[in-house]
Amino acid sequence: MSRFAVSLATVFATLFSAPVSAAMIFTSSATFLPNVEPGAFLNPFSSGGNGGAAAIPSLDFSGSGFSYTVTADASGLFADNATVGNWAAADPVVFTFTGNPVTAIGGNFFLSDINGALQTDAQITIQLSDGTIETFTATSTNEYRGFISTGPAITSMTLPAVTRFHNVDNLTVGTAVAVPEPTTICLLSSVCAIALVVRRRRLRQVDKLIPSALTC
Repeated sequence: MSRFAVSLATVFATLFSAPVSAAMIFTSSATFLPNVEPGAFLNPFSSGGNGGAAAIPSLDFSGSGFSYTVTADASGLFADNATVGNWAAADPVVFTFTGNPVTAIGGNFFLSDINGALQTDAQITIQLSDGTIETFTATSTNEYRGFISTGPAITSMTLPAVTRFHNVDNLTVGTAVAVPEPTTICLLSSVCAIALVVRRRRLRQVDKLIPSALTC
């Protein structure tokens, strides 16, 4: 086997055995949304709730071929037709995605007290099924986080319980624009570089053979 063949075999082995990375994280809708294919499902949670009058066991939402169920453990959900969250601060909020595969998720996340006032004395943690974990302090009700999966589809998103109440708004669920991972780009560049070196060597060999052939 030639050096070129061995090099290519090594590169492709690395390419296809590279570990799947966690989701890319965005902190604004302006940077997140351009990475989402048209036809995503945007949910302002303006319907489906009861004005926050009582806890709701679960809520189902669907649009544009995407669908999901929201639950909040034993106590149920708070849904005031503006946001969705947990009725009891001790309960985690879980979004379970069905329908079309989800590779892009983004929305507003913040914590509040029982009266709905913004609270910044605790941190929010968002856990995705692909292993992504993002922890941050929401300093406004417009705090944004977006996630683009670089691996398998995201099947769930969990907000673990904290000492305050979770609030989620303007949730976008959709398909990520296909973009090669940096590792893939690097490895493909290596393949091209190897091919270029081999081509140059072959051209040099041809250049040496031509004068010899002319002297025969």
